This record gives sequence, structure tokens and C-alpha cells, in this order.
Amino acid sequence: MKRRKKLFSNVYTYLVLILVSVFMVFPFLWLVLTSVKTEVQLFEVPVVILPHPFTLKNYSDVIADGSIFLYLKNSLLVAIATTAITLIVSLPAAYALAKIKFRFGKVFFLIILVIRMVPGVTQILPIFQILTKFRLINTRAGLVLSYLPGSVIFMIMLLRTFMYDFPQELEDAGRIDGLSIVGVIRRLVIPVSLPGISSASLMCFLSAWNEFMYASVIIRSPELKTMPMGIQSYVSTFQIYWGKLTANAVIYVLPVILFTIFASKGLIQGMTAGAVKE
Repeated sequence: MKRRKKLFSNVYTYLVLILVSVFMVFPFLWLVLTSVKTEVQLFEVPVVILPHPFTLKNYSDVIADGSIFLYLKNSLLVAIATTAITLIVSLPAAYALAKIKFRFGKVFFLIILVIRMVPGVTQILPIFQILTKFRLINTRAGLVLSYLPGSVIFMIMLLRTFMYDFPQELEDAGRIDGLSIVGVIRRLVIPVSLPGISSASLMCFLSAWNEFMYASVIIRSPELKTMPMGIQSYVSTFQIYWGKLTANAVIYVLPVILFTIFASKGLIQGMTAGAVKE
């Protein structure tokens, strides 16, 4: 009887996992299949799921156009700059909130949580006005600055957990050896908390890499467009160029998916490092 219940439980668990996996993978699979369809196959009724014959013309047209490389470069520069500045600001801030006891420290962290709950769309107008005053509209620097408030708050919330669980004995040993606070962070905290820092950095990078709302407001020039804006440019008033749009989208998301798959073990370890107290 127990074996039958265990078998039923295992079958049910795997069935649910398979259904969820199919549900999650299907949109990307549909995206890939759409990108290798001809113009005729895109609008056939009934819908053709598996294109026959498939074509790579959409990819060749996108690559021949050359604008995709410019969009990828802009997205990469903005995402790297945002992640780097966020790390520089967030690491000492998270350490201070986790390890240094000061007046109103808990209140300060509560304020950070409240700010994090504010929808990003409500901040567009004040950020736009500030960037306009400093003549940073239509610049990569202005776009990076618009990403920093949300990115810094998000990373502080994540890193504070790792810093809080950092062994106090190891920190005391570093202080005895003459390390300053900066030395403790640089030589002890960062190496030990590297899996968590890497996971938080990747999430920050992906947030800037995928962002569209702020970019569509701040960036005006075609040569400064990020990849999400480049994909959106295939949607015109009278027509949607589905083939080129989906080809761009596949090229855009495939590297991130492959990296996540290969680095999944380290990412899971980093995201769960501070979840369980011993």
C-alpha cells in the first residue's frame, strides 16, 4: 500500500513538472518556429506549427541589415555599466545594513523596502525631468542613471542576506590581522559571498538588459537604441514584420538562456545561500 502511494505521488509530481516545463518552454519554442517560417506560412489558416520547408531568410535579412549589432552593443554597454555601478554602491551599503549597528538602521532598511514596492512607472516623470535638467536625455549615461535607483535597492536587499549570514568569527579574525572595514569586505566578504554576489549581479544585468519602458522614454536617436527598442521597431502603424521581429528576439534571448542553463548550478547555489540558517 505504501509503495503504491509512493508510486502515485512520484507519477503525479513528474506529471506536474512536465506540464509546467512544457508551459514554460512553449512560448520560446513557438518564437523559434515562427522565426523560420516564410511570409506565407506566417498567415496560413489553419495555423502551421512545424514549418515545411523552413527558411533562414529572416535571420539573413536581420544580419544583413546590421542594426542588430548596434542594438546589442548598446544593450551590452548599458547593462554592464549599470551592473558595475550597482555593485560598487550596493556592496558596502549591504554590509553596513547587515553588520554595523547604527541608529535608525532598521527604519532605513524599511524605507528601502517601501521604495522597492513603488511601481517603476510612477518614477518616469521625475527621472525624465531630472535628466532633462542635466541634459542627459538621449544618452547612454542618462539611461544608466535611470536604472540605478531600482537596481541598487534590489541588490542591497539581496546582498544584505548574504552579509548578515557572514561568519562573525571570520570577520573578527580579519580585524585582529589589521584589516579595515574595506579590507574585510574586499578580502573576506566578497570571496566567501561570491556565489550570492554573482547571482545578484546576473539578475541586475538581466533587468537592465531586458528593460524597455525607461529606454523608450529616454532614448530618441536610432543609433542609441537598445535591443528591446530595436525589436519594437518592427511593429509599425500598418504592419508587423513577424519574421524579422521573431528572428531578432531569438538572437536576443538565446545567449542569456544558454548561459543560464550552463550556470544554473552556481546560480541556484547563490540564490539559496542565505535561505537556510544553520
